[in-house]
Amino acid sequence: MQGLGHCGTSHTLKNFLGGDKGDRFLSGSEVEGWYAPNLGADDHTGLGKWTQEDIVSYLRSGVNRYAIASGPMADTVRHSTQHWRDEDLRAVATYLKAGKPHDEEVPQPLSASDDRMKLGAQIYEAKCYACHSPGGRSERNIFPSWRPIRWSISPTPPR
Repeated sequence: MQGLGHCGTSHTLKNFLGGDKGDRFLSGSEVEGWYAPNLGADDHTGLGKWTQEDIVSYLRSGVNRYAIASGPMADTVRHSTQHWRDEDLRAVATYLKAGKPHDEEVPQPLSASDDRMKLGAQIYEAKCYACHSPGGRSERNIFPSWRPIRWSISPTPPR
């Protein structure tokens, strides 16, 4: 945000001088080679589908039903947010849930017969299936479910 937690430092696009692009506050950015996602109310790329408890859980433990913190966000949880008081975590969750959506573009889903989907299914079976199981089911507080929500700190996606 704009105070002690300074979430906007990582989650806001920067201009050519390194300053925040104010009209893109908390809309997602890149930090240390990782993607810091949109914290707006967008359903597809932001926190729109997250509950306040999802946000509190993520900041407290680095895991919830949608995501697991890694990279710089894992460090943030380890060295900062896990030590916050419950009322502070709830206040941040309330603030984030009150945010406005950005103009997100939701991509159209690919057909199951598309070659990219077939390749993705093969990769999932070879690399992901053992932990995330058939259909992307989650294991509570261990593996988040695979859902069509792009919200986890991960290596920067291709643009």
